[in-house]
Formats: sequence, structure tokens, C-alpha cells
Amino acid sequence: MLRKISVFTVISIFICLFLLPSCDAFDGDSQGPVGVNTNTSGETESSDSSLVMIDPETHKPVGWPSYCPWFSVPWLPQVPPGDWDNTRNCGQAVAVMLGGYFNHGSVASWVITAENRWLASHLRDNRYLSSNGWYTGQNNAHPLRELLWHFHALEAPCYYGNGVDDVIAELYRGRPVIVCVKTDMKTYGDSHWMLCIGYDKTYLYFNDPGHHDRSNYGGYCYRYPVWQFDRSWKTQGRVYLPVWRR
Repeated sequence: MLRKISVFTVISIFICLFLLPSCDAFDGDSQGPVGVNTNTSGETESSDSSLVMIDPETHKPVGWPSYCPWFSVPWLPQVPPGDWDNTRNCGQAVAVMLGGYFNHGSVASWVITAENRWLASHLRDNRYLSSNGWYTGQNNAHPLRELLWHFHALEAPCYYGNGVDDVIAELYRGRPVIVCVKTDMKTYGDSHWMLCIGYDKTYLYFNDPGHHDRSNYGGYCYRYPVWQFDRSWKTQGRVYLPVWRR
């Protein structure tokens, strides 16, 4: 009888340790647990998902999904090329990160320059030929979507969210999410693209191309409280682009 109980106990522990859900990082080949979005039109849409609710008083999320993804997307600052006082390369740098993650491409400053040359030709806009680049759009993010689609072969539809739950839903599907916020996640200043790569119950984690000196890791996996992100994101119309390989 004691032997049977011991075997049963060992089996139970094994199930708890190895079979229950855990927080694992996605790799570049993952398409997420619900498959691939078939929308390839690139049209701006409105998204309304409800995996997460934010308590209006505490600003903390309620009812998170049991699976908490995190993506090991390589980080790259938007300078070089150019200089920090005049750079407009945040969208281009984010695109390089995603190209490196999904396509195993080079994550280096020369790719930003190559992207800008391509944008100048594709959009017939010589402002991109500056070493500081040029804007990749805010509202409909057309230049950024063109760059991701044609230069990096990545899907990136543009949505207007209703809340943080929309970003969490895309992360849960296995898709890093580009978001338009203000620099340093403020509510004033310049518009800025960041890449959301993960979350927990207090923070969202971002690859921020606009910083290089916060730590030895620069703007890699830099965390902001959920409420601070939502406040900054709201000033930009809650624009976001989930990204996956087509």
C-alpha cells in the first residue's frame, strides 16, 4: 500500500512540474496558439479583444491569460546612423529588429540605411536619404507597413485599440506588437515607435530603439507599468501593429 502511494505521489509531482502551463519565450517560427491572421490587405481596422481588463482604480490588469509569452527579439538603437538630436529612424530600427527575429537577418545599423534607401525609392520621397531617416507614419503607419511587408516579408496590419487587452491578445497569439507612444512613455513630446515583446501582471516589456544608455542592455526589454503605457499610448490613438512572418 505504501509503495502504491509513493508511486502515485511521484506521478502527481511530475504532472505538476512538467505538464502545467508556464511562461515560455516564443521563437521566430511560432505562429501562436490560435494560428495566423489571414488579413493581408494592410487596411487599418478597429480591434476589440477582451482577454484582459484593467481596473480603473488600481490601473492593474484583471484576468490575464494563463500563458504569458515573451519574445527574444534582438534590440537595435536607432542611432547610428544619424544623430540623437535629429533621428527619425525609430520605425526603421524596429523593422530591423523584427527582420532579425523572424528572418534571421542582420541586426545592424547598415540595415537601417538600406531600409531608408528602399523607402526613398519605393515612396519617391528623398527625405529618407538623410542619415537620420524620416517618419514612417503615425495614424495609418503606411510607410512602416510597406517596409515590413516588402522589405522584410512580414505581415503587419494596423489597428486602433480600445485598451491594453488588445496588445495582450496579440502577444498571446504569438505576435510581437509595434505600438505608437511618446518618447520615454510620457504623455507629451515626440511620437515614437516601440516594440512590445512581453508582459507580466504589472509590466509590459519593450524593445525601445530610442535609448542606448539606460543600462548595459540599452533599450532592450525595458519595462513600463501597464498604466503608464496605456496613458502614453492613448495620446497616439492607441495605434498598434501585430507582426508575424507570412
